[in-house]
Order: sequence, then C-alpha cells, then structure tokens
Amino acid sequence: MIKIKTKNYYLKLDKKIKVRKFFNIFLTALMVVNFLFPVNLLLAVDTDSDNVEIIQLNQQVEEKKKQIEEINRQKSIYQQNINIKRNESISLKNQMAIMDNEIAKLALDIQANELEIDKTNLEIIDYQNQIIKKEEEMIDKKEKLSEVLRQLYKNKRQDSFLEILVLNDSIGSFFNQLSNLENVEDELNTSVIEVKSLKQDLELSKKDLEDKKVELNDLQDKLVTDKEKIESTRAGKEAIYLQTKGEELQFQSLYNQLVQEQEAINETIQDLEIQTRKKLLELDGLIVDETGLIWPVASRNVTATFHDPDYPFRYIFEHPAIDIAAPQGSEIRAAGSGYVAIAKNGGLYGYSYIMIVHPNGLSTVYGHVSQINVEVDDYVVQGEVIGLSGGMPGTPGAGYMSTGPHLHFEVRFNGIPVDPMLYLP
Repeated sequence: MIKIKTKNYYLKLDKKIKVRKFFNIFLTALMVVNFLFPVNLLLAVDTDSDNVEIIQLNQQVEEKKKQIEEINRQKSIYQQNINIKRNESISLKNQMAIMDNEIAKLALDIQANELEIDKTNLEIIDYQNQIIKKEEEMIDKKEKLSEVLRQLYKNKRQDSFLEILVLNDSIGSFFNQLSNLENVEDELNTSVIEVKSLKQDLELSKKDLEDKKVELNDLQDKLVTDKEKIESTRAGKEAIYLQTKGEELQFQSLYNQLVQEQEAINETIQDLEIQTRKKLLELDGLIVDETGLIWPVASRNVTATFHDPDYPFRYIFEHPAIDIAAPQGSEIRAAGSGYVAIAKNGGLYGYSYIMIVHPNGLSTVYGHVSQINVEVDDYVVQGEVIGLSGGMPGTPGAGYMSTGPHLHFEVRFNGIPVDPMLYLP
C-alpha cells in the first residue's frame, strides 16, 4: 500500500533541513570569526614573550648607538687637535703630537667599529626573530583560511537552502549579527590580501637580513683595516723617532731630505714617462690594450687611500697613491701591459720602486719594493710578476718613512697622480 505524504510531513522535513543547514552555517561562521579574531588572543602569551625580546633587543641597539655617538664626539676632538697641529710649523714635536692624536683617533675607530659589529649582530638576531614569527603567522593564517574556504565551498553548493535560511524570519536576527554569506566572503578576500601582504613583508625582512649580513662583513673588513692602520701609524712614529733620535735638528734634516727625494721622484717619473710614451706611440701596434687594470697584489686591503686625510706623513707630503697591505715578499704583478720606464733600486736604506707606462695615457708606480725582477725598457704583460713587495721598516727598498709591510700603488694619467680605486675592478 502506497502512503500519501501529507503537508505535515513536508513541513517537518523542511524544518529538519532548516535545522541541519542552520548548524552548518553556524559552524562555518564560527570558523570565520575564529580565523579573523580570536587566533591572536590564543597567541597572546607567546606574542607578549616575543614583544619583550624585541624590546630588549631594541634597547641594546639604542645603547650601542649612544656609545657610538659618544665615541664619534671624542674622535672629533682628536681631529681638531690634528688640524691645529698641521697648521703649525713643521717640527718633530708637532709630528709626534699629530701621530699620537691619529693613534688615539684610530683606537676610537676600532672601538666604534666593534660596537657597530655588536649592534649589527643584534639587528640580525631581531630580523631572524621577525622572520620566524612572520613565517609561523603566515602558515597559521593559510591553514585557517584553507579550512574556512573548504567549509564555505561545501555550503555554497546548496545556495537554495542558504537563501531559505537567510530569508526565514525565525533565524533572521542571527544572520543580521554575523552578516550574510557575501560579507563573509568579502572578509575572507580581505584575509587573503593580508596573507599576501604578510608574504611581501616576509620577503622584505629576508632582504633586510641579507643586507645586514653584508654590512656586517664590511664592518669586519674595516675592523681589520683599522687595526693595521693603527699598527702602521705606531710603526711610523717609532721610525721617525729612531731616525731622528728625538732631536729637532735631525728631524728637520730628515724632513728636507724627504721633500727633496719626493720632488726628485716626481720629476724622474714625469721625464721618463714622456720618453717611454714616445716609444709606445712608435710601437703602438705591438701594445696590448686591456679593458682595465688589475690589482697588483693578491690583497684588497687598502690601509691608506689616495690623498688620505689620516695619512701619518701627510704633514710632509700628500699621499699620491693607495697603500695595499701585503705580507713582506708578496708577488707584485703588472697592473697592465706596457714598458718599464723606471726600476729604481734604493739599496739597503733607500726607496725602491718600479714604473710601467701603459697605453691611453696611464702609468703605474709600485713602491717599497724589496726585489725588482724587471729592467728599464722591458715590455711586460698584464699579470706578469715584476718584483716582490716590502715596506717593513729597516729592510731594503722600504725607504725612510715606511710604516710596515705594504705596496705603495700609484696610477697616473698624463703624469698626474689620480685615485687608483677609479681604475681597479
């Protein structure tokens, strides 16, 4: 016998459907609310802990900054003293005072550099913590977003029932409070944008972290250079004292000798460069024209720059080169192809140097040479070993004013000294 379903039956069925769908939407709405709001409350304890660590790191960074500022203030005082002494008459006392102030200023440079390294390390830790936190936050948001989307998709397939529930007066007030499905989707879209933004922030933080690591490497290199500079200045001061025996008359004699020697070197370089340049023009077809110069020694550690304001003997002459720290006896290679114009052997106590004339108006000078492997008029190719470095005070070829093992490297354009760093890779 076939039972006829009454209107009552369909009303009960409709009611069951409404209740079932009501709970589906309720659970979905709860998940949305949990995704958008309460998650942060659940993480409140960990967030507070992270904030405390961030605050402590920032406090340490600020403390390092203040210490660096104080050191820079002290450095400016020493620089003022140096400038005052340089404007006074040339004397042994003033030269010693200048070098003492240079040493003190370099010691502060080292101290400031060490603080900068500490500060940068703290900033790196801070960035690493931020990256970990953002990665965890992004994973959490992605998981919750995926679950909500799955639930919405499941209910979205039954839009007709949703419409019935939304329009039904008995549950209208509930959906007025939670907003309708369209608003929920809008909020989810906003959350997706937030996840994308978080990802961009994460990528920026990672880039900032890499930049800080590069900055840290540069600071560590500078620390090495500063330590070598202070040792060089101390050695220079000792060299002057030993050669003058602390006597003003001997200092003045040494000063006049050095000035004359420097002038003679400049005149010799200019005269011989002109002669060698003529030879280059005559044999232009035999000359290899490289794209640029190469570093003459393996080291890249520049301890004194071109016209360095902190050069220990600037009181006597302007520094027309860069000084490259290199162990005594390091191989010196021709920075470019050309003819050897000078191969000056200064003997046991004098200054030894080599000059090579290159095409395009350039020439290079290699000073404090402990061994010379070439002769005047030799043609050398770029990278060829032309001698060995020196500079250790009291050794052959170092000269009277050397501060320690290094290569004095000049680049000249049409005979005029120019900054070598503009020509080196």
